[in-house]
Amino acid sequence: MHLYSTKRSQKNPFAAQAFRFQGLMISFIYRDFEATKNAAEKYIGCKFDSWVALSYNTIETFIFGLVSFWIYRKTNCIQWLETGVHTKQMMQRWSETSQWNFLQKFYLLDAEEHFCNERYGSAKQSYDVAVSYAARHKFIFDEALACELAGYFSLDIKENSTSFDYFKRAYEKYQSWGAHGKATTLRPLWNNFQQYVQPCQKPECELASSQNARSEKKLRQKI
Repeated sequence: MHLYSTKRSQKNPFAAQAFRFQGLMISFIYRDFEATKNAAEKYIGCKFDSWVALSYNTIETFIFGLVSFWIYRKTNCIQWLETGVHTKQMMQRWSETSQWNFLQKFYLLDAEEHFCNERYGSAKQSYDVAVSYAARHKFIFDEALACELAGYFSLDIKENSTSFDYFKRAYEKYQSWGAHGKATTLRPLWNNFQQYVQPCQKPECELASSQNARSEKKLRQKI
């Protein structure tokens, strides 16, 4: 099946772009940075714009923008930041024609750009707005993703209690959307992190605190 898909993608540019994007999105959703970076580099080589695939391209643009900001934070390669900003500008234009479909996506991209530029106050506001619009507009996946990314952001700026709340809500929304596999990758993180947010002060809790510290370190690698 994989070989068949590869052969089709070599003959059809639409299939090639869709094939590369599927790999990119799966790697990104499961927070595998190296696989995401490799997939993004391959995706760039086959990406093209066409009105025929416009509806699909809006989803690709959204995810690719989030990927670009993540890669920039990991590598400090300015080209990825510029790519992320470009996708945000495209999403802003689309949101002007359909706020219901695109406004939450625009604000999440906006939050990620602020995060990259260390404008933490503006980032917090945009994450909250993205979550709010996604919930209001009934985009469950967008809400789950916005909560997850807001959780990583909050963890990075040491707002651990807020991070826990976001991860818990992300887990619930992924479950509601039907992405049970993705949800199971989050539950151990926020379950273990709950004790980190509210640490036990008794001596017998020292071992648990050490385990929570390791859980936090593992979680930070996904930011």
